[in-house]
Amino acid sequence: MICQLCGKRKGKRACPGTGNLICNECCGTKRIKVIECPETCPFLKKSKGYLKDRKLTQSEIRVRTAFPHFFQNLEKRIIELRKTRFRDLVDSDVKEALEQNLSNLDLQKKGIIYEYKSVNPKVQILSDVIGEFLTSCLEAKEKSYDLNTLIFLLKEEVLFLKRLLEERKGKTYYLDLISTLH
Repeated sequence: MICQLCGKRKGKRACPGTGNLICNECCGTKRIKVIECPETCPFLKKSKGYLKDRKLTQSEIRVRTAFPHFFQNLEKRIIELRKTRFRDLVDSDVKEALEQNLSNLDLQKKGIIYEYKSVNPKVQILSDVIGEFLTSCLEAKEKSYDLNTLIFLLKEEVLFLKRLLEERKGKTYYLDLISTLH
């Protein structure tokens, strides 16, 4: 039986997302991005475990363990925007949006009233979503995060993304990774 997605290779995996047999390559490259994988998918579960075990440094694990709410909510917003509006979102778009928000937080810390904007509408929309999340963190009743903490945490996410961009080939490696972590 031929893969129902590419039509080129032999379909060996029974995909619960498509209801058809698909090839290993399509399963790996189109998982979550093109195929709406249910959480019960054994191939999705296996990839989550593999990526979790392999991709975070000890320093990143310590920071993410100390502030799980921040990273989970930030990454969920990025993933949600990718699923609902921008399936063609790439890691460099996310990097630009994160860096834009980091620059805006630095200006805010200095007391400068200015906001950087992107000329790329997709990046600007993502940046706005991230900015709204950061504002909600600052204005929360619990006051869990102050400005310096948010700057530190956002820098950590930018460094994590930059490291992944340097280590791997592919335009959506970071996005694929955070999609499997949540």
